[in-house]
Amino acid sequence: MRGLSARQALEAWERGEQLRPVDRPIALLAAAFPDLAVGQLRDLPLGGRDALLFRLREETFGRSVKGFALCPECGARLEFELDTRGFPIDQLLGMTPEPQQLEAEGLRVAFRLPASTDFVAMGRCRDPQQARALLIDRCVLAAEDEEGPVLAAALPETVVAELARRMEDLDPMADLPLAIECARCTFSWTVVLDIAAILWREIADLAVRLLDEVQQLARGYGWSEREILEMSTARRRFYLKRLSPESELV
Repeated sequence: MRGLSARQALEAWERGEQLRPVDRPIALLAAAFPDLAVGQLRDLPLGGRDALLFRLREETFGRSVKGFALCPECGARLEFELDTRGFPIDQLLGMTPEPQQLEAEGLRVAFRLPASTDFVAMGRCRDPQQARALLIDRCVLAAEDEEGPVLAAALPETVVAELARRMEDLDPMADLPLAIECARCTFSWTVVLDIAAILWREIADLAVRLLDEVQQLARGYGWSEREILEMSTARRRFYLKRLSPESELV
């Protein structure tokens, strides 16, 4: 996989600006994998999707990921830095939405792992309970006991809990908890690392910088946007320095 070029990043940002946050990860992956159908990307298990986003982030910006969190106790802004090599990216690349099996309490349950499409559907629910019920209904493909089929909504809570644990084992990157301790008040809490949100914010910042560079270079040299975006970062930086008040135009 290659990182996003300047043009690809700008186009992905432009498309993503028109989308809801839940749809933006697929827009980023669609830019990086133009040969894959959007439906294929949407059906990937969340961990497989996020493994691709991690790899795309590595190739575009590097392995060091910076983020921040606000302390819920004192409101302090805490910055953190992570190395993506600490996550099981390689083992989850290429995940497919294959059906899985669970046997618990005399029940046989066929299920699939949650995907982006499920969270889009859950976003239309009125409350968390309805969203949870919808997710179970969508991910449970079939269930039966010795007497015959069992509806997903009728599964015992203990079986649902075991199903959630099995999903977590099969897709460990679907939920990445990050333990944080406030340097100001020592309060400790856990946040979920959202690589999709982090990468989107970085792409949006990059897009703004690129548009600023295009504006300055177009004014200074008369080049088109396409010509400017096709330049390497080093060449754009060189020409921008030449446009500074301390330098003469060449």
